[in-house]
Amino acid sequence: MSANCANKSTGKSAKSLLDSDASHNITSDLSNLSIHSEYDGTDVVVIGDGSGLSVTHIGSIALQSAGRIFQLRDTLCVPAIHKNLISVHHLTKTNNVHIEFHPDYFLV
Repeated sequence: MSANCANKSTGKSAKSLLDSDASHNITSDLSNLSIHSEYDGTDVVVIGDGSGLSVTHIGSIALQSAGRIFQLRDTLCVPAIHKNLISVHHLTKTNNVHIEFHPDYFLV
């Protein structure tokens, strides 16, 4: 598995990025997962510099927006990741929505 991310965590609060190239939803903070279980696989998340980061848990996140809750299922917890990644593919497929990108914003 791979993700488009350039850096490991610096211990600062991670922000989320909507990523059209990410193969999975990824968070660095286990407390972001409302339902989770330990990850018992051997896969790692490969980042931009080619190094692999360990996956510790897998679970779900519920993102609340104005008037709707979006489900992010099968989200990987990777404590060493610098930014939380939201996979465009997973977000649109799981929630049956489309995303429209503009120069300064996007619409779901």
